[in-house]
Amino acid sequence: MKSNKLSKNLRVGDSVILISGKDKRKIGLVKKIDRSNLRLLVEGISMSKKHIKKTSQNNGGIIEEETWLSFSKVKKK
Repeated sequence: MKSNKLSKNLRVGDSVILISGKDKRKIGLVKKIDRSNLRLLVEGISMSKKHIKKTSQNNGGIIEEETWLSFSKVKKK
């Protein structure tokens, strides 16, 4: 298992700030943590577009959702 000092200190609901990438200096809350791969989901940061095919349950179209970030790109606020 990979280890990282920050991965042990972060919890779901903590406020973090992005230190690199296109969303640099943005602040968000941690939604999910994947400690085995050192990744996390942050609310409203690192959004990507996903195309959904029309089905009987939904109308289809383009939706935006969060993508996984590395622990090395964030620091605890």
